[in-house]
Amino acid sequence: MTFCDSYKPLRNKIRKYNSKQLILSLMAQVGNKDLKIAEEVFNSTILNQNLPKASFIFEGEISIQDLDKSIIKLEKLYPLEKEKLLKLCNICLLENEILFSEIELLRAFSSVLHCPMPLASH
Repeated sequence: MTFCDSYKPLRNKIRKYNSKQLILSLMAQVGNKDLKIAEEVFNSTILNQNLPKASFIFEGEISIQDLDKSIIKLEKLYPLEKEKLLKLCNICLLENEILFSEIELLRAFSSVLHCPMPLASH
C-alpha cells in the first residue's frame, strides 16, 4: 500500500476560499510555529496594505484541493496583479526573521506564477 492508496481527504465538502487569502495565510504560517503570531502577521499585512477585510485560514483547514484550485486561479492573474501578490507574500515573510523554508516557498510560488521573485530583505 502506498501513501496515495491510504490518503483520505480531511473533509468531504470543499470550502471556497479567496485564493489570495489562502496563499497569504500559508505564507504567514510557514515561518511561525505559533499560529497566533501567524494570524497577527496576516492581519497586519491586510490592514497595512489597505486590502479588503479577509479572514485568516489555519493550515489544518486547507486541503491540497483548495491549494491546487487557488494556484490555478492565481496563474490567470494579470502580470501586475501577480507582482502585487508576490509583494504581499514578501511582506508576510518580512514580519519576522526570514527562514530558508520561507524563501523556498516564495521562490516556488513565484515560479508557478511565472513571475520574478521579489527581493526578500529587511
